[in-house]
Amino acid sequence: MQTWLSEYAQTLIHNHHRQAIILAGDHHWAWQLINPWLSQFNTNIYVGQGELKHAYLECVKASKPSTLLGYESDNVVFDAHHGLFPDALTAIAGTIKPGGFLFLLAPPLDEWPLLADEFAQGRTSLGFEDTSHNQHTVQRLLATAASHGIPIYEQGKNAEQLTKINQIKSAYTHNKPTNSQQSVYLSILNSFRNEVSHNLHVITADRGRGKSHLLGMLADSFINSPKDNGINYYLCAPNKAATQNVYKHLNEQSKQALSFLAPERLLEQAKPQDIIFVDEAASLPIPLLMQWSQHFQHMIFASTTHGYEGTGKGFQIRFFRHLNALQTHGKIQWQQHALEEPVRYAKHDPIETWLFDAFCLDCEPSALSLSEQTIHACLGTLKTQYIKQDVLSNKPDLLKQVFALLVQAHYQTRPSDLRDLLDAPGLELFMQTIEHEQQEHVIGVCLINLEGPIKNSASVNGLLHDDILNGYRRPKGHLIPQVLAHHMGQSQALNLKAARIVRIATLENCQRLGLGSQLLDSVKQYCLSKNIDYLGSSYADTDDVRHFWFKNDFRLVRQGNKLDKASGTQSALVLLGLSSQGKNLEQNALKFFSRQGDMIPSIENLKPFEKNMLDIFLQHNGSYETAKSILSRIDGFDLHFPKKATKEFKRELQDWLESQEQD
Repeated sequence: MQTWLSEYAQTLIHNHHRQAIILAGDHHWAWQLINPWLSQFNTNIYVGQGELKHAYLECVKASKPSTLLGYESDNVVFDAHHGLFPDALTAIAGTIKPGGFLFLLAPPLDEWPLLADEFAQGRTSLGFEDTSHNQHTVQRLLATAASHGIPIYEQGKNAEQLTKINQIKSAYTHNKPTNSQQSVYLSILNSFRNEVSHNLHVITADRGRGKSHLLGMLADSFINSPKDNGINYYLCAPNKAATQNVYKHLNEQSKQALSFLAPERLLEQAKPQDIIFVDEAASLPIPLLMQWSQHFQHMIFASTTHGYEGTGKGFQIRFFRHLNALQTHGKIQWQQHALEEPVRYAKHDPIETWLFDAFCLDCEPSALSLSEQTIHACLGTLKTQYIKQDVLSNKPDLLKQVFALLVQAHYQTRPSDLRDLLDAPGLELFMQTIEHEQQEHVIGVCLINLEGPIKNSASVNGLLHDDILNGYRRPKGHLIPQVLAHHMGQSQALNLKAARIVRIATLENCQRLGLGSQLLDSVKQYCLSKNIDYLGSSYADTDDVRHFWFKNDFRLVRQGNKLDKASGTQSALVLLGLSSQGKNLEQNALKFFSRQGDMIPSIENLKPFEKNMLDIFLQHNGSYETAKSILSRIDGFDLHFPKKATKEFKRELQDWLESQEQD
């Protein structure tokens, strides 16, 4: 195999490509094949759940894909024996240099789709069968690999399985900036020469298009400008490791002048007139980017667009909307620049082409091309359908449309969400379609997750329901029943059947037509037919989304007291009772929530459920958030709330309550 790899690598280098190879069999067999090859290189990355001690291997946990930003590697070994982690696989693929290989180690192909899988086990709700939940994703990965000519080598079979070397000619000739890099470079330099007072630029690109190189070129040009205006230059990114591709394009003098600042230090250390470069911007909280865009006068953001990090599309949707609003009000001027030509590797790279297809990373909803007039004319063909996972997996074009709509509508859709969509137990899909020119177009999608009832089995401290209420256990899944029980004392929620609306989205050019409400009504009818007691949703609380829930008879029963890092909003929980028990739960939760705005003259005026929640907090691991909400409304309460509920604070609180009772 070493001769084959060596010959193949020469072709890859000539074409400026990388290649994936699937090795299906046991670990020992696979490592015997690839170890001699890997030992020739200094920068190989192993992605898996184990620890391997080789000087030529750097080990990275598959469960932490965000740590993979900014790397470059000669080869990658992705170990799928313990689990197929899509976010990690797609992220690490972008680090491989031309001539390098992605070795995907897999179990035997006839066993792999049905084997236990750590990714699925970590996401499977209590009560669902704890098996691989892997079948459709693996089948899609293998089918797309075959269609893109990815070599698959199975243990015990002939080496002739390896496909012949692909002799496709490559037009790659770049040792200098690409045309698109040069064009963006000149455009940004010219805008700064015009001395616009509030000047922002956003560079978007797929992985390997040279955005980090371009940031380095721009920084070098600014730093070496003969004009000394007292401006400082800062580079910001999710972590310093993610900036190495910027710094490697600078000379020593420029490296010294371009200081790295962590995101949390940028506002306190940089001046408004300084020039700020931000790499991997989509991996930073959107609210932070919004704050910077109004504070700093000169910023250049760069980020990926096709979801290796899971946030590229949302970055475009939400951040661009914010920048457009600022520009409309005359507060800033901003430009978007797209890099199309690959730099790190050439067009038609086998790894990129395969994984983009396998995980729908470059899909667009087909209905986006339809005008509003066309959509209106086609509404007579509107259909709402419940689609089973096996049906969806057998309709790749439909899958791409569904996933593309989810990516467009939600800023945190990741490759792992595609795996959930295809295989997660308890996740059910509804979609709206219209027909135009004999083609089906997806214009609306709703995902629900089945939750509850939670079996009241024996647990560490007695029964599971008591442990959830008292904060000793947090079983996987069942988000809404556990929030209602632990934070709001609504223990009856643990015995009821629920459906949590995970996502509901309508295509952007189909909104304000009432289609989302129609889709939600179909979901309600389905849930009633399945004897589900209540519907609920936990969502980022903005005025427009809240209005949507209220319009559809949902009731707000809880608001979080912390801002979500990604959305910059508080979370909120809405409920809609369907059965008599569900309606009773909705009313009880509403009463609990409505009480949160009332001041309490003294502890004698505490309601029984409030006393109970404080007792659970003091005697067990009850909700600190709920305890703070109750205590802060008691007239005369003057204890300081620590960041975490310490034993010392609980003792102080117990003493204070006893002193109030004595008074």
